[in-house]
Amino acid sequence: MRRPAFGIMTALGTALAAACVRGAPADGASATGDEPAAATPAAVAEGRVPLTRLRAEPYSYTYGSGFVDSTQRIVRDTATWAALWAQIHARHGEQPPRPGFDPAREQLVLVALGRRATGGFTILLDSAVASRDSLLIHVTTTAPGPRCGTTAALTEPVDVARMPRVTLPARFVTRATVTSCP
Repeated sequence: MRRPAFGIMTALGTALAAACVRGAPADGASATGDEPAAATPAAVAEGRVPLTRLRAEPYSYTYGSGFVDSTQRIVRDTATWAALWAQIHARHGEQPPRPGFDPAREQLVLVALGRRATGGFTILLDSAVASRDSLLIHVTTTAPGPRCGTTAALTEPVDVARMPRVTLPARFVTRATVTSCP
């Protein structure tokens, strides 16, 4: 009888961990991943701001980018987005179609961890919160622990998300974590 209970608890723990990594749906989004309706800059009030990552899974958008240095950017125009999209895919050969966005109504957030000597590193955009005088963007970085197996390849993790246009100055708050491997 203990084995089935253990299996149920393991499954429940895994589901809870996945929910914590992914986070709650953004305001206006459904649990199925539908994107919220875009808001105009005036519609964003103090509090949580919807942040929709370009990749739904709890992994960096890509691990092989052209971002050698750590970068944190707010993108509010299509020319800058085109240049950053090219840099994201600099190591991939042919670029996939660039996701469009309406700079009058939304902005993009890009964070890059910079070059790392091995795999096992990741960077994720977690959430955004508007206050009276600033926009806080929460980011989590993860490094492999000393006992973790990693690939012996250069990696350059990047994450990208879209959000309603907020003209407040942005501040990035980074939480660093380490993966524990037995």
